Amino acid sequence: MKKIIIGDIPLMAITENDIRQIVIIEGCSPSPLFWNDPKVIRYDNTMFSDTIVLDYTATRKADGLISGDYTFFLCADTFRFHYSRDYVNDILKRSVEGQRLGIESLSFLIKQGYSIPI
Repeated sequence: MKKIIIGDIPLMAITENDIRQIVIIEGCSPSPLFWNDPKVIRYDNTMFSDTIVLDYTATRKADGLISGDYTFFLCADTFRFHYSRDYVNDILKRSVEGQRLGIESLSFLIKQGYSIPI
């Protein structure tokens, strides 16, 4: 089977802002109708050999309330991601099972020059 590589930037070298854009595209942040874009707390592409980790929060437009902390994991080898959220009161924790990046995210990564095998 042949594999074509598009782009020349390894996905593990994704920038903090580009991974934040993926979070927004995939809907892993609060609704943009009521919340501002996510603010990065921590970005780490060295914790795991194949996974990028992004911690972030958002601010509600109406009253400036800061959301609970979100954590987004992107596996560079399989293009799968999952994220979790700790609610403000830490009583309830929500996690979304892994899923593959959508076509809009892949298109964004290709436009940015990341190496995406097809």
